[in-house]
Amino acid sequence: MFKFLKTGYMVLYLALQPLSTALEVGVSYVMMLAIDYATNGTIEKLHLYLIGTIAYLVISFLVDIVTKRVREKASAQALFSLREALIKKILAMSTSEYASRNSGSYVAYLTKNVEKLEESYFWTIFRIYPSVLQLIVSVIWLSIMDWRLSLFVLFTGLIQLIVPKFTVKPVAKAEKDYIEKSENYTISLKEIFSAFDLIKSYNLQEKIEILHRNANTGYKKASFKDRYMSGFMGSLGDFFSSITYIGVFFLGAVLVLLGFFKISVIIAASQLVIFIVYPLSNLTQYITSILAAKAVIKDLDEILNLQEKDSSLKDLEAETSFEDSISFENMSFSYPQDGEDEENEEENQGAFPALKNVNLTIKKGEKVLIVGESGSGKSTLLSLLYKKFTGYEGLIKIDGTDIRKIPDDSYFKLVSVVHQSPFIFDDTIKNNIALYNEDISDERIKEACKKAGLQKFIEGLPLGLETRIGEGASKISGGEKQRIAIARALVKDSPILLMDEATSALDKETSAEIENTVLSQRELTCIIISHHVSEALRARADKIVTVKDGLADI
Repeated sequence: MFKFLKTGYMVLYLALQPLSTALEVGVSYVMMLAIDYATNGTIEKLHLYLIGTIAYLVISFLVDIVTKRVREKASAQALFSLREALIKKILAMSTSEYASRNSGSYVAYLTKNVEKLEESYFWTIFRIYPSVLQLIVSVIWLSIMDWRLSLFVLFTGLIQLIVPKFTVKPVAKAEKDYIEKSENYTISLKEIFSAFDLIKSYNLQEKIEILHRNANTGYKKASFKDRYMSGFMGSLGDFFSSITYIGVFFLGAVLVLLGFFKISVIIAASQLVIFIVYPLSNLTQYITSILAAKAVIKDLDEILNLQEKDSSLKDLEAETSFEDSISFENMSFSYPQDGEDEENEEENQGAFPALKNVNLTIKKGEKVLIVGESGSGKSTLLSLLYKKFTGYEGLIKIDGTDIRKIPDDSYFKLVSVVHQSPFIFDDTIKNNIALYNEDISDERIKEACKKAGLQKFIEGLPLGLETRIGEGASKISGGEKQRIAIARALVKDSPILLMDEATSALDKETSAEIENTVLSQRELTCIIISHHVSEALRARADKIVTVKDGLADI
């Protein structure tokens, strides 16, 4: 994680902080001069002392604010780079790899986990550095004044540094539990808000409140324990700090009485002790905090260290065209149980059988209709072809190549899919269809809209294609949302189109128009899943595959 701090701002901060620390610790010398002046000086020279002191404080102030500004810049850049690295890794995942985790966990990685890392790791590093500098400069200065005081402070400080060894495990456990409960709470909230309409229509408020209360209670207890353990470490550090601080005064008083140094040395030493005691006290917490951050770092490293599985395939099987056929060869698939690896075929045998020994060939340009009862395995067949799951037996091939050996960036140029509930961005109609691809012209978008039955709707809008849809497509109907998804797939112009209940939200007339548009494209290979199949669609399909109990029959 430290690599994210390796920026120009960090280098500048490392250079400025020693100067800022030296000026801060130097205040003790200014105080010692004041006491000596009070006992030995004259009123005529007071203005010289005041001018020097004011100049010193102004310089110290300016250096301090510049140092803090640079520190904030370094911290902000580190967090920015970390989030950029995380989102890049997440977006580079294969569809099957992404589906292996709850989507709410990705939100937690980029929010709660990063925030916890900022607090427990990045900021701790920014606190340790000046603390160590204060400690070194103060110990050297105190040793120059009197070695006895320095030896006493170092002895008590050593005890403070040993303490974390005995407390790090419970603190780390509390922090790990807090992260887990925080992630669970985030997932719970995501589910609640995603199911808001369902909750209202089925009067589930009370039951959902109970589910939320359970998640919230776990989060509250974990948060309390995490904060309590941090507070306990702080109190423990304060206890040893008090021993050191009072001990220096007591030992200093004895040494003054014995005539080893003047009273002004005690005043300066008492100020130096602050720059020794508190860094030592804080180092106890800082060390514990960094050690406890290992759990968070481990979670984030799981994402950051993911290897791009496609990287070894790019030069081998980079399919960019579809010339012959799609084939399923003795393909069987079972959904993994919770906690199992979807790609581990041996562990998943018989977990949740979905498809059995499927053998099917789809020639280029064919229009294939897949029918069957709900839960028969129709959508699973398309999910496998869309590489959402890869832990199946047998083979799925395109032009004789195992699709698992085709890099995702090449594969998804060949395949487009329209789901029953497509995702719509809170953006314009144009951006939702072109998906921010500036190479797609307005003419192509309009042509796709015409084929998808969107033309009249768009022409009736004051802003046309530039009309914003709203969050969750709240400003348009379900049918219009479905048409946008279909236009999106058409404008992509992939040679293979998968339609999973794509026209289910449309009226019969519009459904027939869109199906006719798709079926009329001679070069397009189309696989259509539908519960409600018209006779016209049946008549025009090249193949009708019936899926029942995981078995496919042509």
